[in-house]
Amino acid sequence: MKSRFYRRTLLASAVASGTLICSLWFLPGLLSNGELGPELSISSSEAVRLFEVPPAEFHGPGPAKLASLVNSLGYFKLRMRLMFGAKLYRLATTNASLSDLSQALAAFTCASGVIAPGDFWQLGRHEFGSFNSDPYRMRWSAARAIGRTLQDAGWRVLGASDGKLIVVSQGTAELLLAAGYPALQWTSVKTFADTKNRLTKQYVGTMLERLWRDGFLDDKVKEELTKQYYRLDMRQQRLGIPDWEVRLEQAFPFPDVWTQFEAKLYKDNKLVLPLGNWQSEHAMNARVNSLAMMSGGPFRNRDVLQCKIELAQKIRGREWHISLWTNKIVLEGLKE
Repeated sequence: MKSRFYRRTLLASAVASGTLICSLWFLPGLLSNGELGPELSISSSEAVRLFEVPPAEFHGPGPAKLASLVNSLGYFKLRMRLMFGAKLYRLATTNASLSDLSQALAAFTCASGVIAPGDFWQLGRHEFGSFNSDPYRMRWSAARAIGRTLQDAGWRVLGASDGKLIVVSQGTAELLLAAGYPALQWTSVKTFADTKNRLTKQYVGTMLERLWRDGFLDDKVKEELTKQYYRLDMRQQRLGIPDWEVRLEQAFPFPDVWTQFEAKLYKDNKLVLPLGNWQSEHAMNARVNSLAMMSGGPFRNRDVLQCKIELAQKIRGREWHISLWTNKIVLEGLKE
């Protein structure tokens, strides 16, 4: 009976210890972000690609390490304190900078790190007034107070998919959120089309252009923008000979992305071979006079001509292509 009692006691202790270790491993992570801000569907390394300046990164306790929980009693006690909300860091200043708040945020959460755009000197120039962590008994209460301080000043705290927190301005936050959610990109497309405000149109267009340039814009959104605002105009240049060209008008801030162009000529809805095959490469937003042109050829009056322009891009290994058709023209005034 004693042997059975000891076995049961040992099993219960093992289960309790395992449960405690699992709690130390998972629970602080669940409480790390709290009510700080929305979660991104992209990682911090992907988000950094959209920063205009190199970022600074701050580190705190971070997520619990299972091996250290099992092998180190001191580490086990440290994580116990964190699990119950202990603050292992203090911030009390009359004028907290962005670097001060970011470091405190890393200390008060169990995030893998806190990232902010700019070096430590640049972040020190952003000031948010007095902050004192002493009145907050729990670390997550202090973290939420930092979040409110940042938000009141027009900054946002976002959670990246790899467990890091990102502190950015409101405009950059909207950019990062749109990077991972095509639905937000479509909302921006609609805003660009509907707004009459020049500044709003410029802001939304620039945001979509940056997402496209850095490889975050959804392929269907690219297709819609290209069909609507990459306008092709085929026209007969001179009467007397078959002289025509395809002109390009851009009504959207398309990105400076290297693009391959291939133009094919169709007569009466049939591909003209071997005539009418042009290829070129240049930036999508290049202000070119024409994408294709031709003078002469076996054409007659009342021939219906049309060009198909095929565009192909590759951004960070991701290929995208689209076919655009010009308007149709009817040749006239040729000398036969």
